[in-house]
Formats: sequence, C-alpha cells, structure tokens
Amino acid sequence: MKLTFMTIFFTSLIISPMAFAFAFDFQKLGSTKSSEVHFSKGLAGLDEDTKTKIRTAVEEARTLAPISEVKVLSWADREYPVQGEKASKESVKLADARSEAIKRYLRELNVNGAHAYNMAARPNVFQEMLKTSQAKVKDTLERTVESPADGNSSTSAVLIYTSGNPNKL
Repeated sequence: MKLTFMTIFFTSLIISPMAFAFAFDFQKLGSTKSSEVHFSKGLAGLDEDTKTKIRTAVEEARTLAPISEVKVLSWADREYPVQGEKASKESVKLADARSEAIKRYLRELNVNGAHAYNMAARPNVFQEMLKTSQAKVKDTLERTVESPADGNSSTSAVLIYTSGNPNKL
C-alpha cells in the first residue's frame, strides 16, 4: 500500500492530535509526528517518561512510512531572544546539551542524523543571508509562535518527518 501525504496527515490527526502545552503549530513545519520534552531548570538529562514519549512518536511515525528526517528544537531556561538580543553562552550550551541528549537517545532507537536547532539563540547574519535551514526553522517558529507558553521555555520539540511528506520545511 502506497502512503500518500494525505493518508499520513489524516492518520496523524487521528492517532496523535497535535495539542501541545506551548501551542506550536508543527503542521507549519510539516512534521508527521512530534514529541514535546520538558526539562528541569538547568538540566539536560532524559527521564524514563520522556524516553517513552520520544520512543512512541518514533514508533508511530515508522508505522506510517520510513523516517526521512528528525529535527530537534531545544530552548534553554529562557524564551527565544527578541531581535537584537544576544543569548548568554550558558543558555546556548544548555540548549545544545538538551539537543544532544535527545539525539543520543534517538541513535539508541536507530534514528541517525537528527538535526539540532538551538532555540536559545537567533540565527546569525550568515544563516539569515543564505536562508539556511536554521534560519528557516527559527523564522517559521517566530512567525507562528512567540515562545513556549507560560514561560515554560525549558523545553525541546522532536519533529519527525517521514518519506513522501511533501510539506517538510
């Protein structure tokens, strides 16, 4: 059976509605499945409940089609910086550590090559000028959502894309 984007899209709506605490519209980024990960302030480790959520999203995506790409968007313990504001080195390192923890766990699930997006820092001039993937993802999120709701910025989002998904950002 050949899975079309519409089949995948409607199936994802039935199996796992995209209702997240911080109201991201992941459909605008074209993900087939996604998982929201919350961290304690200052920490980057994954607990068993978090691993289960990620594993479930991966398994559900695999039932629809082969996984073609995974994007990991990670915030530090502060909101996405406004235009002209620079993130602290500590915030950037924390968001990187959170992404790396998720990518490491994804490799345990045989999902390799996940791309990390550090949401603690805005795209640099080079990324903006060349319209890199980093700049596109951050720009799309900035246009659709200001930041995680209720100041709950100690979060990461795992976006899973399957092959045959034409709406991938």
